[in-house]
Amino acid sequence: PSGAEVRAASQHAADDLGRRRSVDRFTRDLARATARADDARYELGSAETAVASAEEALVRVASGLGLERAGAGAAALLELVDALDAIARLRSDRVEVAAMLERADQAAARYEADVARLAAALDVHGPPELAPTHGGHIALVAALGDELRASLDRAHERDARRRRADEARSALVRRLEAVPRSRELAEELASGDPGAWRVEQESLSRALETAEARHDELVKEVRDAERELEQLAQSSEIAEREIERERVAADLASALEHYCVAWLADHLLDTALRRYERERQPEVVARASSLFRAVTGGRYVDLVTRADAESSTRPELVALDAAGTALDAGSLSRGTAEQLYLCLRLALASSFARTAATLPIVLDDVLVNFDPARAAAVARAVVEAAETQQVVAFTCHPHLVEVLRRAACGARVVDLPASR
Repeated sequence: PSGAEVRAASQHAADDLGRRRSVDRFTRDLARATARADDARYELGSAETAVASAEEALVRVASGLGLERAGAGAAALLELVDALDAIARLRSDRVEVAAMLERADQAAARYEADVARLAAALDVHGPPELAPTHGGHIALVAALGDELRASLDRAHERDARRRRADEARSALVRRLEAVPRSRELAEELASGDPGAWRVEQESLSRALETAEARHDELVKEVRDAERELEQLAQSSEIAEREIERERVAADLASALEHYCVAWLADHLLDTALRRYERERQPEVVARASSLFRAVTGGRYVDLVTRADAESSTRPELVALDAAGTALDAGSLSRGTAEQLYLCLRLALASSFARTAATLPIVLDDVLVNFDPARAAAVARAVVEAAETQQVVAFTCHPHLVEVLRRAACGARVVDLPASR
């Protein structure tokens, strides 16, 4: 056979085997059910026999009691027996209840007599509308109980207050004995105002509550700070901060050293400048005045220092025109102010050359903001300075080269290569 046929046959055999197993289970279940049915039929026969015997016994009991009726079966007899049993129980209960009522009446009589004696002894009477009956005695006893409980409560409260007062007095006496000012405090207690003390106590209590709340907040803040400090102590940031602090300290020391050097140099220069201004300024100002007068073509005739100027810590230099009007550098035009500063520098260089050393003078496009007449006059002043000192003038304007060349015939012109 082929593989498909083998598989089909195997499947068919498996199905037959399953059906066979199902038939076997059904056969076993049928056998068990048959056995249970036989047992049930046997038990049913036994029960029927027992019922018949019970009915015969009941008939005999009913005949013996004279209760037999036509057509009465076992059920009717059973109901009759239950009714008789209930009647017997009720009769027994009635006897017991009668005895209980008799005992209750006796106890009520004794109770009312006791209440009457108690009321007479305490001189307490119930409401006048209540007759001396059982209910009236109950109301009277209730009133007596309420008043007695109230009295006991008041007595207990009074005793408790007396005990607290005694304890407080004893504690106060003990505390006062330990205080140097015990006599004064005792007198204050005797003559003080408890109401004011109570108000002060309430105020102090509120202040204490506020302080305690603030204390709790501060404790929380301290704990948070401790946790943060612990976290910082465990992190590597502290080492980094220490290194950074050392570096900043080193930078600060270096900066401080440079500052000290610069401050000392500034101080020395300022001292030298003040000395120079004090000793050499008249000569420099006179030379600058001569140069400025020549440069401006006589428009400004002199330069003077104004020592009473409020806007400066040093004497202020002003220019006097032909009419005698004084103008400071801020009131001059840009070109005239530059000419003034150039004349001052040429005068300073000439004075320094005579007193100290002859140094070259370097000028960078000093004529660019001047008109042709002023440019020619400044060029002549530069040439005059070049008679005693070397002058190097830079310019990117060809016409200024010609101005300087005409002023100084022997000047050397050097063409520099174009800048990149």
